[in-house]
Amino acid sequence: MKLGSKLSPLPAVMVSVALAALGSALAGQNSGKKIRHAPSEAAAKAGSAVPWRRDVETALAEAKRTGKPVFWYVPTVSRSPMDRKPEIDRYMMGGPFSWPSTIELLKEHFVPVRQNGGREELSTQLQLARNKFIEPGYVVLDGDGKALLKVDQLTTFHPQWFEAPLRRIVKQPLERFPCSAALAGVWQELRSKDVGKRLKLEMGGAFFEKMTDAVKAEYTWLYGVRLFRAGQRHDAIRMWQQLIDTLPDQPFAWKAALEVEGHGPFVHAFEVYGEVPATVL
Repeated sequence: MKLGSKLSPLPAVMVSVALAALGSALAGQNSGKKIRHAPSEAAAKAGSAVPWRRDVETALAEAKRTGKPVFWYVPTVSRSPMDRKPEIDRYMMGGPFSWPSTIELLKEHFVPVRQNGGREELSTQLQLARNKFIEPGYVVLDGDGKALLKVDQLTTFHPQWFEAPLRRIVKQPLERFPCSAALAGVWQELRSKDVGKRLKLEMGGAFFEKMTDAVKAEYTWLYGVRLFRAGQRHDAIRMWQQLIDTLPDQPFAWKAALEVEGHGPFVHAFEVYGEVPATVL
């Protein structure tokens, strides 16, 4: 199936399975029961486009050499009582760490590393410990291990809000919503409409065919967002499945797989795109 063609129907069984997985996850969101459905191979790739270093020690050595700050994502800390740690980590991997501009920001201007807070000296100094640091969160360090920024208790993933403090540290301002420049107008329209119900989108045509694969993936993700927010969940899943099938190497495809399977932050309303006041940024 060629991406850009008219949205093709998926086999009923495929849609049913996807909806069952999504519905099960959403239904159990406020339940005490732990539901541990493993993500598929595609969904497990979410967040892997960030070039994570092996460990903090390696990242600090590189930071010392290059002058770039370390971005240390801390999925959890030693002896944390937090429930559903794997689910929280997937929200991060499928949220900010699947967003193209955030990936590019971390790749070009930081030394990113993903490691739990432990009992080593640096974790102790930074108070990355039980009841002191509530996952998920991150720390930004200079090459000497000095903390430049420390953020925990992340509960909302808004791309512009997430990037704002990081961009200030490395002096890389972005005044608009962090998306592909070619899609800035479409994203702005989606963000300003009443849940995007009146937004008119089209797959195919000269505009679409001239896009790079990365922009096509972003546009298709956005299209699914519009459908999902308008209450057309079946159609959103079909759109995201089309993205997964036709552009399988794109980070948005991995994110879409995570969301279709009920593991992602968007379908649980943790990832939002609305307009926010400048004071929030």
